[in-house]
Amino acid sequence: MPSIQNNLERRLASITNPWQKRSFEMLLGPVVDGSVTLNLVSGGLAIKAASGVLVKTVAATYTIVDGVLLSVAAADMPALTGFNVAAGKYGVCMFVVDQFGTVSNIYSDGNAASLGTIQFPSIPTGKACIGFIVVTYASAFTGGTTALDTATTVYVNVTESFNPGLINSL
Repeated sequence: MPSIQNNLERRLASITNPWQKRSFEMLLGPVVDGSVTLNLVSGGLAIKAASGVLVKTVAATYTIVDGVLLSVAAADMPALTGFNVAAGKYGVCMFVVDQFGTVSNIYSDGNAASLGTIQFPSIPTGKACIGFIVVTYASAFTGGTTALDTATTVYVNVTESFNPGLINSL
């Protein structure tokens, strides 16, 4: 069965103008990359413990990454080291997994003036988002130091395909 990537390459091969071909590649590439990467069952993100600085999943997460089905056991998410949110601003920390089950995180810049102005980071090719947290706090939030139950933290569990950063890349 031909893959979406193979079908795209076959159709792009018929375009003779190199500038048009490159434009279509840049436009469709991120969409195709994410087409076989999605979260099927949420692991249920939550704070690890009262006054804690770590996020955890409370159940196994089932995900397809680049066509590979995998299960990620309930566990602590990576530390929020380097995730900082300015006083009174909003930031997002996204938890992503690759096809080998390695979980990592990516951050927004932590300076959004409101919830609606957060600029999500793009999810790298070959990774699926398993969830994210939105953090805002009256004073500065420092990942790995500021307790997550002190800040106003919202835990968002993702199911299906999710890559809002694609908007920024088009």
